[in-house]
Amino acid sequence: MALLLLATSFLASDWVKVQKSDKGIQTGSISGKVFQPDLKACPEAKVEVKLGKWNKIKGKTDSKGMYFFSKVPAGTDYSIKASKGDLSKTVKVNVTAGKNTTVDLVLAKKK
Repeated sequence: MALLLLATSFLASDWVKVQKSDKGIQTGSISGKVFQPDLKACPEAKVEVKLGKWNKIKGKTDSKGMYFFSKVPAGTDYSIKASKGDLSKTVKVNVTAGKNTTVDLVLAKKK
């Protein structure tokens, strides 16, 4: 399964609670599937993880609506947003070091 992923660097000084150890910033991953309102897979949807005020990781879903972000700094109070056309969905997400967090999103009309 090929996934498209564009990543930006993460600044540890950002306004988020990041888990650190003696080995530096600990990371986890986020994966899931994006669905259209009719619960069909949503290929080529934009997916963005917001890691505080300025840092984001951006990518797109594959042909089956799946996405995967690796090496996400472990922390709390993040959000993940999926969108395509006039549809979107945003939810809060926490990332635990060494673990994958699964977040499936069903898009709805933007308000």
